[in-house]
Amino acid sequence: MIKINSFGYDVASFLYIQEKDHKYNDFLKFIFSNLHLRPEGIFYDDGNFESRNCEIQESDVNVLIETLAESKSEIFKALSYDILHTQTRKNEHAYFAAENYLSFLSNNDNYDLSIISLFCKRIIVICSKDKDVFNDILMSLNKYVYTLIKKNKIDDLIAYNILSKNKYMTKGEHSLFARKFYKNALLLCSGITLALDNEIDDFRLNGVVQNIKLSFDLSIKLYKKINDAKLINKLHFKSLILFWDLINLLDCKKYSNSYVSCIFFAEQSIKLTPKNLLRTNNFNIAHFEFEIQKMKSILIDAQEPIELDMSNIKNNIECAVSNTKSYHQALLLMSQYTSNVSHHHINKDDDSLNKLFQQVIITSDGRTSAIGGESNMNAILYYSFHGFVIKIYKMEIYNKYGVDKEHLKEMIQKSINIPEEIKSFVCTGIERWLLDDMISSSFILIPLYEALLRDILKKENISTQTNNNGSQDEKSLSGLINSELEMKNIINQNLIIEMKELMIVKTGSNIRNKISHALIRDDEIHSSLYDFLCWRWLTILTESFNLKQK
Repeated sequence: MIKINSFGYDVASFLYIQEKDHKYNDFLKFIFSNLHLRPEGIFYDDGNFESRNCEIQESDVNVLIETLAESKSEIFKALSYDILHTQTRKNEHAYFAAENYLSFLSNNDNYDLSIISLFCKRIIVICSKDKDVFNDILMSLNKYVYTLIKKNKIDDLIAYNILSKNKYMTKGEHSLFARKFYKNALLLCSGITLALDNEIDDFRLNGVVQNIKLSFDLSIKLYKKINDAKLINKLHFKSLILFWDLINLLDCKKYSNSYVSCIFFAEQSIKLTPKNLLRTNNFNIAHFEFEIQKMKSILIDAQEPIELDMSNIKNNIECAVSNTKSYHQALLLMSQYTSNVSHHHINKDDDSLNKLFQQVIITSDGRTSAIGGESNMNAILYYSFHGFVIKIYKMEIYNKYGVDKEHLKEMIQKSINIPEEIKSFVCTGIERWLLDDMISSSFILIPLYEALLRDILKKENISTQTNNNGSQDEKSLSGLINSELEMKNIINQNLIIEMKELMIVKTGSNIRNKISHALIRDDEIHSSLYDFLCWRWLTILTESFNLKQK
């Protein structure tokens, strides 16, 4: 049995030397001891990774050549000529090595696939140095590999893995394997209905889905090698249709992992498919996005809720609010909550959160998602928790004091943080929030973040406009918050992080987009995230929060 280790293939344990004259045995053992073979070449290993070159004395080379003349072992000849080729760099030795490797394989195709693959790749590496000299060997190897495919000794993927080592691989060969991989994707897909009838489990079905995607990716990769853009686009569209059909076929609860994979792959495919191709094939993009949104919502609803014991926090808040002497003091108490907490508490590398939320991240419009990608869910959880605590403060203050509109108005008029031109809007927004009118407060206060940011930047003589075909337009929130602004270190970094994570990042809650385009759902607006964003205005008003970076 051949030994496989980190160094490569142990030649000595593989080689069976059938020589009658025993006077060569010690010499041959000396030659092949600690000798290893990889596709890139033969080398010795003496425990030192820096000394891997195959180097033997000139006298040993002569003895080896004499030994070869008497040997009938194809593998012994192949390995020996390979050593000689490595030592002398002569084409004749390389040719004999490749020829004997191929002859050995042709007569011994029952060996382990790893051995067959190794020798095939070694032949290609040797022969690729000079196509004219070794062309007949390369052609014979191709025929041998295709014969193995016909005999079902190897599959298309292994065959391509072998033949792709040849830098002279033709466009026709790339195209052939591209078609094979595409057909494999269709074959796998055609078997899913039968697999579902046979009650296949979700784990194995997801493996089939992943292999379908792999087959498409391999086919597209090969068409890219030959610059066939038309077929690349066609395959993106076909993969979209295939995964879309699978989504409609699968039971999302029974096959949740497979379902998620199909959604992710379908969304990838539609992004890569040219819009004109979708229109030509009468593919309804809006319907696709709407249905994908519904499907992801079903997946979200199927998840078990996270239960938090908030009783101690609630009791502490009740006690703190009851001890306040005035409405003003109560508002200050609430505004100073989390004054010692920053966005650095959001641990984006938290394994438990990543495992819990890595599959589906959703925006209500269905146009953006991240499945298995970098997640903003940790930030959403972080701010949702604090928003929930803030909501408890708000309820307790309302129960004790109600809402003192005149005092609130007086506070805002005296504020140096709130821009003069938006003070009346901020007053109304905070008042509606304290009354728990989340719809009015959110639609007033969230868009005002742009006005606040513009006011700060203008005071720093930083332009807030963009040139659009000769006309000056005000930048949106995402346009105002850029890498240049963050580097200038003008605005409190916590505020920038909050605006990015909660209002801008598409794989997060994307609140600004939902408010601006009326994509918000009635049930969603009562999320504690909206409480957090409205509460931030209170902290700015009371100066519990520094707008400028210290």
